[in-house]
Amino acid sequence: MPIREEHLSRLKDELGTHERRAAHLTEQIASLRAELHAHKMIVQFGRHQKLLELLNKLYDRPDEAKAIAERPKAYAKEIGLVMPRGAKVRVLSEPTVEVSLAVVSEHYSFDVGWNREGGFFVRNIE
Repeated sequence: MPIREEHLSRLKDELGTHERRAAHLTEQIASLRAELHAHKMIVQFGRHQKLLELLNKLYDRPDEAKAIAERPKAYAKEIGLVMPRGAKVRVLSEPTVEVSLAVVSEHYSFDVGWNREGGFFVRNIE
C-alpha cells in the first residue's frame, strides 16, 4: 500500500520549511563571516605599526598630509598596509588632517580612520 497523499503533502510542507530556514541560515552565516572579517581588518589597521607612525608624523607635521593625499594608495603600499579589494583611501589636509579607509561589501561596510582633532573613529556605512 502506498504512503497516503496527506502524509506526502505534510512531508513536502515540512521540507519546504527546512529549506527556507537553511537558506536563511546560510545568508546569516555569510553576513557574520563578512562582519567578522571586517572587525579583524579594523584591528589589523589599528595595530599596524607603520600606520601608527604615519599618523604620529601627521599629528606633528600636518602639512605633510597634502603629499600623501596626492597618492594615498601608493603610500599605503609603501608602508606595507594591505588594502582590501575595493577599499577607498581618503586623506584630507584641510580643514584638519584626516586619514580614513572605507570598505564596502554586500554584508558589512565601514569607514575607519583618524583625524587630528577628534582622534580615531570607526563608522558603519549604511
